[in-house]
Amino acid sequence: MFRRLFSTTRLATKRVMVVNAELPQDPRIRQRKISLFTFSVFAVGMTAISVGIFNYEKTSSPVMNATMYYLRRSQVAREMLGGKINYDGLMPWIFGEVNTMKGIVDCETNVSGDKAVAKMILKAKKQSGKFEMIEWKLVGKDSEVDLLNDASVDLYF
Repeated sequence: MFRRLFSTTRLATKRVMVVNAELPQDPRIRQRKISLFTFSVFAVGMTAISVGIFNYEKTSSPVMNATMYYLRRSQVAREMLGGKINYDGLMPWIFGEVNTMKGIVDCETNVSGDKAVAKMILKAKKQSGKFEMIEWKLVGKDSEVDLLNDASVDLYF
């Protein structure tokens, strides 16, 4: 019985099937393209959302909140920008590093008021538990103002 099942003569006598029509295209190729496109859109979307979340963390950090508080009360900044000083644009963007754990702030962002728009540059370093401002200035189209020398604000972080 085992001989009959595994004999080579039986395998050799099988008929070969011939198909004279074209085979249909593999449907998995189209599905792979759709899956690749879907994954690409998902990856780009998640990257954009992650970058937006990290930037939101920068704008809502205590250092940036305190800086904007002092900027709104600065007479020099009010003369340059006008009233209602806030981040410029619908989604404010902070370029650079705002790392309160390491004690390093080296960033710039656009701020606007009623009269003008300017770039605020902020550099600070944490020493002995307090942030020491190294550079804080507004750069406008026509002028540049050093806010560290502004007597109308008392910087204390």
